[in-house]
Amino acid sequence: MTGIPLCELSPARRAALLTCLTAGSLYRSNGMWRGKPGSTPVCGVTVADLKRDGLLREEWPNKPRSITAAQLTAQGERYARELAGEMEPAR
Repeated sequence: MTGIPLCELSPARRAALLTCLTAGSLYRSNGMWRGKPGSTPVCGVTVADLKRDGLLREEWPNKPRSITAAQLTAQGERYARELAGEMEPAR
């Protein structure tokens, strides 16, 4: 689903978007998603929901598929920046 209203995002989804914005990506290693090493983990279901909503995209930057990255899409970046108070509300 694309175009989900920002007000309908759960606190967990909002936190995941902000984590991805500040860290640049979310990385999954050993079954856990994190923005930076040692940071609070992001639930895999939350990452899957954001991917389904079109706010994150998954990539495999390294050869071993045990390390996966998720990055903000253009829409996800707009939402994250709005959450961070860095730009005008998304329309």
